[in-house]
Amino acid sequence: LGVVFLGMLPFLVAVVGPDDTVDLRKVEVDERVGPLWIIAKGLRPGERVVVEGSDRVRTGQKVRTAPAQPRPS
Repeated sequence: LGVVFLGMLPFLVAVVGPDDTVDLRKVEVDERVGPLWIIAKGLRPGERVVVEGSDRVRTGQKVRTAPAQPRPS
């Protein structure tokens, strides 16, 4: 799963709006905890983000959403 676009500066996250369209948004990342990044700025609680196929979406694109599956422990 990839939420943060790696290798790109600034770091980008694909945020899904209420109308199911994508907005590529700049975020500030903090430290990394295992495979997960801590987002310091740029996202609000409750916002939906693309977690699968984020490398293939573009700003303004309509997407079909589904709840994310939890990672196995």
